[in-house]
Amino acid sequence: MMKAKKKTVIRLTDTIEDMPKKKGLNKKAINLWKMVRYGSKGLGIVVFGVVLMLVIVMAYLAAYNGKIVPGVQVSGVEVGNLTGEQAAKVLEARLERDGERELVIRHEERMWRLNDDNLGIEISVPLTINQAWMVARSGNIWERFGEAQRSFFEGVNLPLEVSIDEDLWLPVVASMSAEIEVTEIKPSLRIETAGGDKEIVYEQGQAGLEVDEDRLKQMILEHRAWLDDREITLPVKQLRTEVSEESVKRAITKAEKLIGGSLIVKLEDNEWVLGEEELVGMIAIGDDATSRDRISELVTVYSEGVNREPQNAVFRFENGRVVEFAPGKEGITVKEDDLMDRLVEALDSFNGKNKIVVETPVEKKEPVVSTAEVNNMGIKELIGRGKSTYLHSIINRVHNVSLAARRIGGTLVAPGEVFSFNQTLGEVSQATGYKPAYVISSGRTVLGDGGGVCQVSTTLFRSVLDAGLPIIERKPHSYRVSYYEQDSKPGIDATVYDPSVDFKFRNDTPGYILIQAIVNEAERTLVFELYGTDDGREVTLGEPKIWGQSAPPPPLYQDDPSLPAGVIKQIDWAAWGAKTSFEYKVTRDGEVLQDETFYSNYRPWQAVYLRGTGGQ
Repeated sequence: MMKAKKKTVIRLTDTIEDMPKKKGLNKKAINLWKMVRYGSKGLGIVVFGVVLMLVIVMAYLAAYNGKIVPGVQVSGVEVGNLTGEQAAKVLEARLERDGERELVIRHEERMWRLNDDNLGIEISVPLTINQAWMVARSGNIWERFGEAQRSFFEGVNLPLEVSIDEDLWLPVVASMSAEIEVTEIKPSLRIETAGGDKEIVYEQGQAGLEVDEDRLKQMILEHRAWLDDREITLPVKQLRTEVSEESVKRAITKAEKLIGGSLIVKLEDNEWVLGEEELVGMIAIGDDATSRDRISELVTVYSEGVNREPQNAVFRFENGRVVEFAPGKEGITVKEDDLMDRLVEALDSFNGKNKIVVETPVEKKEPVVSTAEVNNMGIKELIGRGKSTYLHSIINRVHNVSLAARRIGGTLVAPGEVFSFNQTLGEVSQATGYKPAYVISSGRTVLGDGGGVCQVSTTLFRSVLDAGLPIIERKPHSYRVSYYEQDSKPGIDATVYDPSVDFKFRNDTPGYILIQAIVNEAERTLVFELYGTDDGREVTLGEPKIWGQSAPPPPLYQDDPSLPAGVIKQIDWAAWGAKTSFEYKVTRDGEVLQDETFYSNYRPWQAVYLRGTGGQ
């Protein structure tokens, strides 16, 4: 029977001298015993050291519990080893001792003296002390201890917490900018005419100068944060657009295609016409041949002129007339980015084209109260519009036009009703407010009550044609009147003379028609707008035809005792005699509602002058 092998046991309490007595141990086992035996002592030493250090750190930090750690300063003011309240008093005392500090800013020969009140500068002592308090109070315990040691041995200097009031700061810096600012003139192109030919000329431009507002603000804040009394040199920025010779050539090539061209931007009845000079001015010289910045400036100005808020409808009816009316209008806001895109595209399209039309993209907003909501008469929308001008009219004629227009305006025409101009206007005489003005009577130009009333009937005739309503009675003038051809071709006029000559039309729409008059005496314009129900009718007005023209007679001079002797005043202008016609056709869903030709036979008319015979 075999004997069991005896195990060799090694204990940590054994010494190195005991090792040879241990039988069966190899060198590897002895080395392992050494590592464990002596390593455990080293580990104990390390653990002891760590615990000791932790105790020291905690004791150090605890010593300054409730105080700012030593070595902390605020703009050179010692606040370390003080409570927050003590530090605040020390800092406030220093600021009070310094008093109102003056800040001097200089640029070349200019100098500005400012103070905290001018700039809206405010120093926050509580926020500043809070920043000092937080030194060695963030992070883990070792980070806090490390920061405390750095503060103790090296010191920590913190700035004051300073803020600036933008409402006070911005006007100050704007005033400074206005004194030194030089507007940059960017490189540009222009059209120059030489010997009858047009060519594109390159203008180099001029460098600009402006205040570096952000940098100046930062410098002011830093000066106050560190209680710095030194002058500040005003920071400025040079503005210069650098262009290459190649970019100039590209821009000139593009601009040459714009000579003789025009760009029309349309919105409703408005047109914004950009001629060749404006188009060439849009061309920038740089990486992009078209300057969106320049176009943006133009678009912004244009938008400000056409944008409008929604307008609620107003309708007030008294004694059978509308005494106050304003149609509901949708608000319009130009989509400026979209319009710029269209203009850029249009500029790239001028290859042999003389004119390009661009529709203005807009965003529309309906009014809260529409025209249809303020009445139950079917007055919903604009159905017709007519306009005339009467430049060179004497004051009395201008008065009569305005008076007659106001008396026609506000009239309601019921469905099926025939409107009579004379009946609606009433008596025309000095007794009813009209003044003497020149009229044609028996082949002579004489002063008569109500001169200018035919301007009103002619304008109303044009609005009725635009609305597509049936004309019951209309007579042309015997002579061509210059006023009616200032913005229209011959033949689109209607004379009235109570009681024999009238202008009449019928309302064949499903609702009432409201006649609105818009008079602008300063510009000598009259507009009639007809509001009602649009029933889908379409109007076609043919181009006026002219034939059988005859020259005017020699000028006519008429004595006028109201003018000083020797004074000559022209009151009418020569007009050729002629026969005219134009076609008027109205349809709705394929049905012909009106198909008529209006004829006029004008006798020639001489220029008329008044010759003064009165005293000086």
